Amino acid sequence: MDDLDSLASLLESSCDFLNHEKDKELINDIRLVCSQLNNPYFKIAFLAPFNFGKSTLINALLGSYVLPSKVIRTTALSITVKYEKKVKAIVNLSSGATIKEDSLNILKEFATLDRRGNRKSDVESIEVSFPSILLKQNIELIDLPGTNDSESQNKLVKDIILGCDLIIQVLSANQAFTLDEQIKNQSWLIDRGIKEFIFVINKMNQVENELDRKEIFDDVVDNIESIDSIKRKYLKTLYRVDALPALKSAKAKDFSGLMKSGALRFKVDLCTLVHFFKKEKRYSKLTRFQSLARKVKSVLLKRKEEVMRMLKIEEEIREAEIQKFKQRESFFLNELQEKIKSCKSLLGKNSISSSYELELAKSLEEYNFDNWRNYSFKKKVLAYFDSLEDLINKACNEFNNNRLERIVLDFSTAPKVVYPSRQSRNAWEFLGDVFGNGSNKERLDKKYEKDKWESYKRSAREYLSQFSYNSLKSLEKYELRARVAVQYNIPPEPIAITSKKEKIKNLARFINRLDAIEHYAIRHESRLVNFGLFQKIEFLFVFLKNYFFIVCDSLI
Repeated sequence: MDDLDSLASLLESSCDFLNHEKDKELINDIRLVCSQLNNPYFKIAFLAPFNFGKSTLINALLGSYVLPSKVIRTTALSITVKYEKKVKAIVNLSSGATIKEDSLNILKEFATLDRRGNRKSDVESIEVSFPSILLKQNIELIDLPGTNDSESQNKLVKDIILGCDLIIQVLSANQAFTLDEQIKNQSWLIDRGIKEFIFVINKMNQVENELDRKEIFDDVVDNIESIDSIKRKYLKTLYRVDALPALKSAKAKDFSGLMKSGALRFKVDLCTLVHFFKKEKRYSKLTRFQSLARKVKSVLLKRKEEVMRMLKIEEEIREAEIQKFKQRESFFLNELQEKIKSCKSLLGKNSISSSYELELAKSLEEYNFDNWRNYSFKKKVLAYFDSLEDLINKACNEFNNNRLERIVLDFSTAPKVVYPSRQSRNAWEFLGDVFGNGSNKERLDKKYEKDKWESYKRSAREYLSQFSYNSLKSLEKYELRARVAVQYNIPPEPIAITSKKEKIKNLARFINRLDAIEHYAIRHESRLVNFGLFQKIEFLFVFLKNYFFIVCDSLI
């Protein structure tokens, strides 16, 4: 595979990036051009509106009435003429069947339009074989339908010329190079990178005045001067050929008539042109590659911009969503800090003692610790933590985080109370109470009750102090897990955004690869226009050889 085949493969691969509905025409053009890169035939298409004499001009070049031609619209579809020793016509039907005939009579039936301007719907294409010296160089002449007939025929013409190696645009002296023809030359040829074309002005013989003929010819010259075709220094861009007189002279073997009609010189130049063009045949497709690559690049750049625009919208929506959750995260963290602070304040040694020491001491005194713990103390403490856990669970739900396990607080069994020893009365105190009012016993009983109450309080204080210490430790661990739980974890990038980023990268990478076609075409442009001394000598030799053989062929 050489560089051109690689570029063709690159161009064909661009179809994978194009929309098969919106870019249908561009995809079709790419495949047409690439498929013709290695075609062994040199294809010459004749382009003109109907009744401009395309078929007659081809007949004049072949020296015989090969193709049907009339003064009304004739050619219904493209007819390809190639070389064979025997005359033959092949009609390819849309069903896949073929009709072959060793004469040209079949063309009148299948290749022409009916009186209503319609062609046979079941005919795909027609091939004609004819023994002409012009066709011996692997040349195919393609007679195209008229370009001012129908949209379907225009599409057929545009498809065919894209795969051809040379376009001969036939002009009529009666309406030379009209605005419509100029527009078609620009949009059908130049804008599509087809720069291998020449002009033939026909029917000059129908203009009687020599001054009028000169004025028409000069006017066409002025119009085509600025056209961006491939300029070869060794060949003209415009020829005058009177096709019908040329055909009659060819049939009559009238050499002077052939010279006067311009057909002989045009035929010699055409053979010489083909000799040089065939050497450049593959490289001449570069301008079409360029044009298609630019169109693909334009489409892909627009597509890239559209994807980037959509990506920007999606990223902005995602960023707004993230910021919303970040604000919620900040809210939850602040709330968490406040609630943790409240819980720490509640569980602080001094705070919890001042709040619950007397209650606990009383419950111990009344042997009611379990009831107090379960239905008073525990309930009040857990109420603070319920509020904290509600906050954390709410954050977990919003952020799709796993919920935390509940905080574990050690509400242990009742504390052990170390009761004080009861002080006994001595003998004197006993006798005093027997003979007195019993004040000594009452005093000792009060002291014992007081000492016992202090024991309850001391046990309560120790219990609450231990509870505070254990609970604050648990709260510290819980706080660490809680801070993680209320944090918003930015989710992975959505597939829609990731795929768009990847698509933008792929588009950018492929657009850069398309530049290779542009650079290659620029490097090889000189190859198509340079004409050194050796080429001039070769040109002269080829021209004289073609002149000799064509003159001999015309006279025999």
